[in-house]
Amino acid sequence: MPNTAAVNGKEAAYFGVPWEDAYGYAQAIKVGDTIHVSGQLSHDDMGNLIAPASLDESGKPAEFSMMEQQMRATYANAVKLLARFGATLDNVVEETLYVLDVDPHSPPRARCARRPTARHDLSAPAA
Repeated sequence: MPNTAAVNGKEAAYFGVPWEDAYGYAQAIKVGDTIHVSGQLSHDDMGNLIAPASLDESGKPAEFSMMEQQMRATYANAVKLLARFGATLDNVVEETLYVLDVDPHSPPRARCARRPTARHDLSAPAA
């Protein structure tokens, strides 16, 4: 994972995926002893999405069966970013999650949850 040099007391981390240059996007910024991790996606090291949902004719997710794989990949990417700065998920104080409301009887809606972080077990799929 490429990493920039510190500028004005800030250090930025990148994965080298296309949307970083296209949008001026940094995956994480460290200021002092605080690391701000940007919105993470389920992608591999080349920027290919992992377990993308199939889309309907209007371009919206048609089903959500791949969500566990997506979340595991997303957290794995966050682990890589934190490691860049010598941190782990155990050091995370708070996270904000944006997910889709997956009620099959209504259109998907984005939801936001901001909460203190619990430990995440990424070692094996849920039973």
